Amino acid sequence: MKKFLKLTNFEFNRVSKMLFVLMGFVLVVQLIGVVYEVLSYKSRLDGLIKEAQMTQEQALNQIGELSLK
Repeated sequence: MKKFLKLTNFEFNRVSKMLFVLMGFVLVVQLIGVVYEVLSYKSRLDGLIKEAQMTQEQALNQIGELSLK
């Protein structure tokens, strides 16, 4: 039983570094994706307001709400 716990602890320590790096990478990619979507949505909204001479309310009704689904 003691050998099993030693081996489990060793494997956890070995894999945990890679796991934390992978989780950090996924977090960064997700944050970049959210920022990109928000900036893209704002750009489309601003473009529609300028090109079609719409109010902000009309443009929001035409484009719809921002959704990160």
